[in-house]
Amino acid sequence: MSTAWLDSQSPLLKIPFLVAAGYGATVALTSPSPPPQAEEQKRVSDRPEIVTRMVQWGFLTGIKGVFLTSTALEIAAILAAKQLLPFSREILLRIALLPRSASNIRLTRAYLFGWLALVAGAAIRGTCYRVLGRHFTFHLSVRDGHSLVTSGPYSVVRHPSYSAGYPLVAGLVTCAIGSGSWARETGVLDTFGGKTLYCAWAGAALTVLSLLFKRAKVEDEALKRSLPEEWEAYAKQTPYKMFPYIW
Repeated sequence: MSTAWLDSQSPLLKIPFLVAAGYGATVALTSPSPPPQAEEQKRVSDRPEIVTRMVQWGFLTGIKGVFLTSTALEIAAILAAKQLLPFSREILLRIALLPRSASNIRLTRAYLFGWLALVAGAAIRGTCYRVLGRHFTFHLSVRDGHSLVTSGPYSVVRHPSYSAGYPLVAGLVTCAIGSGSWARETGVLDTFGGKTLYCAWAGAALTVLSLLFKRAKVEDEALKRSLPEEWEAYAKQTPYKMFPYIW
């Protein structure tokens, strides 16, 4: 896609993409089911599971919160720069360190690539929610009446929702701090506080992604104990945990 063509477009064109990105992030980072009962969690481990806590408070609350806040501020900055909001000048003075640079918020190729990755990751996770139904929670557990689901994305790899986390996080980071974003164009990333916040935010996301490998292994072990015959057949049918032909 031509950079010149993108640069010629009104920043208002970016708003539908921002809304869709915010919706995708909300879907992907919100548990579709309430927490399982304590007894169902104990079938996996008697000890509090650190990865679950990090997922809940790091991945879910922190990462989603920062991204949605950035997205809302970006939409507000675009509208205020076009004088489409009441008190637009006052709003820009409060949400942009460099108010005039808010007009530089725009669609870029980097943003579009990040947006596509985010939407793809969110779509895969949303599909996993629907296929697993009540069995999909953000807590490790073996539910009452648990059965293995082997259809849809679970016929490709055993933990597709974790696989989807990688394009999802790449998209979140690129959309939030890449060229044309509110954080970059209004000077937020030029401040110590802005750099610290977004580095910590991206670092938290990458840390949780690295822990998903361990979590996938723990889930497999728990299901193998609870449903040995079903799991063995499934593991033969679908040998890869997260990435086809790799792992």
